[in-house]
Amino acid sequence: MIYQIPRMLSLALAFGIFFTLSCSTIQNTESTSSSGDDAATLQERINEVNQEISANPNNAQLQVRKANLLYQRSQKMSQVENRNPIYQNIRDIADGYSSNPNITNQLDEVLSKAWHLEKQTGMSLLQENEAAQSESFSTIVSHFQNAITLIPDSLQTYSLLATSYYQHGNLNQAIATLEQAEDQNDSYEPAISEKLAYLYLESGDLSEAERRYRDLVDYDPDKIIYQHGLINVLILSDKHEQAVEMLEQLSGEYPTRYAYQESLATELYYLFKTKTESIASLSTNSELSEEEQDELTRLLRSVHTIFETIQESFPTTEENLHRMASFYKNASSRLSQLPETNSELEEMEQSFMEYALPLWERLAEINSDNLGYINNLYQVYLELDMQEEAESIERSYNF
Repeated sequence: MIYQIPRMLSLALAFGIFFTLSCSTIQNTESTSSSGDDAATLQERINEVNQEISANPNNAQLQVRKANLLYQRSQKMSQVENRNPIYQNIRDIADGYSSNPNITNQLDEVLSKAWHLEKQTGMSLLQENEAAQSESFSTIVSHFQNAITLIPDSLQTYSLLATSYYQHGNLNQAIATLEQAEDQNDSYEPAISEKLAYLYLESGDLSEAERRYRDLVDYDPDKIIYQHGLINVLILSDKHEQAVEMLEQLSGEYPTRYAYQESLATELYYLFKTKTESIASLSTNSELSEEEQDELTRLLRSVHTIFETIQESFPTTEENLHRMASFYKNASSRLSQLPETNSELEEMEQSFMEYALPLWERLAEINSDNLGYINNLYQVYLELDMQEEAESIERSYNF
């Protein structure tokens, strides 16, 4: 029986968690009302300033006064989404005076004040526990959408809105939000592209994820997390030879990071497994070609060397032991199912099962209640013709 060696595709080369808040708890120090006037009074004052603007369309200070009144009016609205048309009005006023620095500065102050309040309130809600977040989801989204309306080129706000969608399980909306952020900026924004690459990976669009991770690696070849992302995409896309090439390079550059070596060993075993499955499906029980045997030998020798290095250089955990034990046992079983092989592969078939023995024995000792460990050890005993030991397990566990 062949047990699958545990894959490293739990993405051992962890991406890092992009979609979390990068700041400590936010204290909202802004008042929700900037004026003692009630909503009706503020609306009357807005109507009055509109009449003045009609009579004096070139008076920029009237527009500044209107923007301030609009902001005050927005803060009287308990329904956060209802503020958006007012914010759009302020934004339009500011856009109309973009060539007048003095007026622009005054209008920017209004925009910044409103943007800061909407962003900070949304962040405070986003930092609440999961249940509270779920209950406040539409409000959180409205706060960040308001902030985007006020300052459309703020990447921070788009990122927060995308985080909200992501944490709520809406990948498509998170992707659309970050794509909108890219459209708002003429320059390449690696932080946004990295998040998009991750989201495309999670959504199953491996082609787009790969394209973005390759762009990121080209942009900054020394940033390891970009390489991690690309390796994982290559693995999920069944481009294992390319993943092996990258893992070999990382293992050489960072020999003390055993996660790279373990991931490389897993990928090399996957190539071996795929090759043996292909041979078995086409086999006519004739001898393997010399090229095929050399390839299998090279792959197995490489994995064995990696595992020897890991055992000599790093403390082994139960997970490490299980991975190595599974490799040696499974590789030996697969070799036994091949047509006639050369002497080196025949020796590997025997020696790998012998390598597996102390590893499974150690696992069974560590966790004697794990019947998977016991069953594998029992099978190894049988393969090595250790009948007395196998019978002992039969008596103890009623196999």
